[in-house]
Amino acid sequence: MQDRRLNQDDNRGLGQGVRDNVLTPNRFNIYFEKRKSPLPKDKMNGYPSLQSHMTYLHLVHPLFVIPQSDRAGSISVSPLFSPLSKPLPCDIHLLNLRTLQNKDDNKEVKYIPRDESALLLHHLGIDCGFPNQGLFCEASEGKVVLQDLFKDVKIQTVTETSLSLLHDNEELEPSASLKLNPMEIYTYRVKIQ
Repeated sequence: MQDRRLNQDDNRGLGQGVRDNVLTPNRFNIYFEKRKSPLPKDKMNGYPSLQSHMTYLHLVHPLFVIPQSDRAGSISVSPLFSPLSKPLPCDIHLLNLRTLQNKDDNKEVKYIPRDESALLLHHLGIDCGFPNQGLFCEASEGKVVLQDLFKDVKIQTVTETSLSLLHDNEELEPSASLKLNPMEIYTYRVKIQ
């Protein structure tokens, strides 16, 4: 890796030269895999394998369990907790699920969560030319039914919206099978009964 040191401003927003370079530790993980069959010269696919996607998600998004103690000071953690009725397909990544807050300026209502949530899903584009070793799940080719995702939750309405949740597109049937395109992020406004 190479780095430049400038004595003068390079007009890129810093307003001064950079002369205080600091050594920064880096950690790189290299994942080698072998294709089942050679890729034809006329077909170029830039998608990683499903195994490399799962490895990447495990490294970048580790799971942190943060227990909460009760008043007596004892900590109890449930060893098994899953809000999902069944595991998501391997090629669907749940980016975010968050409760939306009220827009009202009334101080009594402002911090009470609404019965609406923002659901962000990412369909991982995969190359099927690599073997799946050690994965206990299957890819769904981007198909997902929102009503079947969560247990003990009844979805009343689903609205496809923009990533910023500012522009609503169309209202969808909660029991409809959605088809997500590879390498796309989809945002839904979900109203819960």
